[in-house]
Amino acid sequence: MISSEHFRAELQAQMERAATRGQKNIVINALELHVALGVFPRPNHHTAADVMEYERKPGDVLLVERSDATGLTIRYLLPRTANGALVFLWHLKLNRRTQNAFMNAFNRSKRKLRELPDGFAGQT
Repeated sequence: MISSEHFRAELQAQMERAATRGQKNIVINALELHVALGVFPRPNHHTAADVMEYERKPGDVLLVERSDATGLTIRYLLPRTANGALVFLWHLKLNRRTQNAFMNAFNRSKRKLRELPDGFAGQT
């Protein structure tokens, strides 16, 4: 079963490959993201689009709305310095296994921060 983490990993991998080739942006389509993972979206299956919208940062451009038949399409700016972790890993030139372990830990910590109750941050 494909989860949102699979889509997030593929999306980040595509961005990382494009950034290492020196591209300034990358256009990603939700349907193509599904196909890259070898799955085809069913009606009301919006996991790829949800992940793509979550990863959208200021400066990224929405090219096609998710309601369009071709699916959500976004032009993402590169490199993704807002994430920081990808740039950090690239500079360290860590092996792939170490990069994956670091990214898994990084994503787990991001999920834990999102699960905190509203207003929790900054309390002493």
